[in-house]
Amino acid sequence: MREVKTNKGRTINMQEIMDANQETKAIGNMPVNARGDVVKGDVIIKPYNEVTKTRQKITEKPQEEEVNIKENFGDPEIKTADTGQILNEYRGEDGKMYQEIEFADGSIRVNEIKEPASEEPPTKAKSKTTKKQAK
Repeated sequence: MREVKTNKGRTINMQEIMDANQETKAIGNMPVNARGDVVKGDVIIKPYNEVTKTRQKITEKPQEEEVNIKENFGDPEIKTADTGQILNEYRGEDGKMYQEIEFADGSIRVNEIKEPASEEPPTKAKSKTTKKQAK
């Protein structure tokens, strides 16, 4: 460790202080000494080396899984799009039907509903007059 200089100009060797107080019980609610050994009173129950070894055994490495995001690219059977939930259907001021759809992320989209074409398309009324009658 390095030596530290105080505001008053005194030099303190931190390593020397640590070495001198290794057997001193640490202040706090953990039963350890300054070195990290587990103690009960003045007796060392478990040295610091064993404590670190048990911690390493307990700590598991995160599981890794390889995922190929291009695996299902272009497959029409796999649907990734959220179809949403229909909230409301209404007729707008312009006379067209609209549908409000809410998606899982909370966004809302308004779609125009295509009304089915009527069975008979409207026909223009033919005038009964012909060119011959107009003369």
